Amino acid sequence: MRHEKAISFTCPYITLVGVTGALSVNLLIDVAFGARWLFFLFLVAAFISTFYEGWKAGLLATSLTSLAILFFFVDPIHSFAVSQSYEWVRLATFSVSSIIAIMAAPWIKRIMDK
Repeated sequence: MRHEKAISFTCPYITLVGVTGALSVNLLIDVAFGARWLFFLFLVAAFISTFYEGWKAGLLATSLTSLAILFFFVDPIHSFAVSQSYEWVRLATFSVSSIIAIMAAPWIKRIMDK
């Protein structure tokens, strides 16, 4: 029982560190190159959270990254408002991709454990 509690206790920290790291790198890429829709690292954060801590951590990472995308990368910047409808399509595409990564992580972990 103690082991399970330790894992659930560390879950938010791994997720928060992964999402914060991905956000920081994406903001640097946005400033340096203007690549506003390069969200591969957000998918990696969701995948790693799921791989090590389970699907709940992956959903938390997906929710946090979706909010970060809305706030930092969608016009108008620094607002949760969306000015163009195609931005919703981009966000939905990211969310679906992230959920697919969350669903694949346990399967990949089982293959690696064999």
